[in-house]
Amino acid sequence: ADLVITQHRAETIRVDAQVDGQGTASPPAVTAGSGIATATAKQSPFQFITKDAAGALIGTYNGVVMANADAPAGPASSSVSVEIPAANVQEVSLVRNGTVLSTTRRSPNPPQVSGVSVHPNPAATPPTATITWTASDPDGGTLHSQAEYSPDGGKTFHVIGNGIQGTELTVPARLLSRTDNGRIRIDVSDGFSTITATSGPLSFNGEPPTVRITDPYPDIHLRADVPVVL
Repeated sequence: ADLVITQHRAETIRVDAQVDGQGTASPPAVTAGSGIATATAKQSPFQFITKDAAGALIGTYNGVVMANADAPAGPASSSVSVEIPAANVQEVSLVRNGTVLSTTRRSPNPPQVSGVSVHPNPAATPPTATITWTASDPDGGTLHSQAEYSPDGGKTFHVIGNGIQGTELTVPARLLSRTDNGRIRIDVSDGFSTITATSGPLSFNGEPPTVRITDPYPDIHLRADVPVVL
């Protein structure tokens, strides 16, 4: 069946940046957030500022700083991160003492996703299934994907894989419970924009149940006239 493609924006974005020992910062890496903005640090040498399409300031957020291990050739670097509201954000900058160290801007075009398919492997031990899809970013950005499964025709979904940087995911077959009306949903995000592809109806066999006797344990001696509880 045909895919259903929708576009939406995450409620929050996670922003990560690296600052080396000389104070040079990488451009903030923006990924889709969990939906819950985290409490920012009360005091921090680094701030993230967000702006809208007109360049107006939306907010300033103290970054959470984690010092990395000392490098043999120089002073320690730092990781700076925060999860913040995504509404209307077009630009994120890392700032220290009022000076902008680096900036990331929303790319003009959203990601693209197509070709969601499932390849069961019942011969594997335990059985698995491999989900594949095609994803691209017209602007050449880094993409992250999340895979979700619905056994009830899309009424409910649960995550079976996230933070995926490729276009393939292999999962245990037990995560795809038996159904004749399943759906696979793939969310592909460049951090600012997310494209979702939902498959048509799919059938899954799941994984056969397994039985293991835990009591009595192996090599125990039992009396013939005493009942045995399994």
